[in-house]
Amino acid sequence: MKWIGLLALLALMSLAFASQTTADGKDIAVAMKAVAPYMKMQKDYTVVFDESAARKAGIDAATAAVGRDYAAFHNPLMASIRKNGIYDAKPDPVLAARFEPFFQYVAETGDIGLTAVTAARAESLLFSSEPKTLRKVLFQTACGGGRSRPHSCPARAESGVYRNTLADLSSYLRSNGFQITRPPGCGYGCTTDFTRWVNAYSCSWGSFRTQANARQVGNRWTYSTQTPEPNPEIFHYIWPAYPWWGSYVQWWHQSYC
Repeated sequence: MKWIGLLALLALMSLAFASQTTADGKDIAVAMKAVAPYMKMQKDYTVVFDESAARKAGIDAATAAVGRDYAAFHNPLMASIRKNGIYDAKPDPVLAARFEPFFQYVAETGDIGLTAVTAARAESLLFSSEPKTLRKVLFQTACGGGRSRPHSCPARAESGVYRNTLADLSSYLRSNGFQITRPPGCGYGCTTDFTRWVNAYSCSWGSFRTQANARQVGNRWTYSTQTPEPNPEIFHYIWPAYPWWGSYVQWWHQSYC
């Protein structure tokens, strides 16, 4: 009976922790939504946070601190991703822990994203300084759709396709719309990781992909797929959620799935 009581207590503690993590993540999401109009993305995918403008517009100090901390987290991470790739990037551990509840919240709820605007218009917005326009079109529910449609970790499926060589299998995959995954989604010289862009969670433009992972089995080559998942080729498409999509994708691949 003591063990049953202990297990029940541990279960309650686990639920309480999960609930707190979700609450913390939602709080950060609210703050990120507030400060996003005062973050301008640069051509190298780093961000500049205009804290002074945010404060003058009525953003409180605690919320502004989220924006300041996020820029401090995001910018070195982008540099690390460029150098080491998505899977081997080295985020600041303290700041990564601060924003992990937010990423967890996004993964589980899909609660922040981009409305349906044209790709050209989205690109002009991402590199603009139009806070009022950004506030109107960004950060509405998309790339998710709520708890019933989270960015879950999809099951990996075996293809059942076999070829005699990697070259033959690569040709087969290319004929079916795949390409070698581009850095930073796969290391330079990558030959076994393939990507096909897919529309998912109401988002397109490359935000999500089907991954095909080639491997040798005996004397033959085959592949498995995982779909849909956030596309780790983050420097090759327009981010559907500004300015945090790149760091979210890195977290999703390295820590979540």
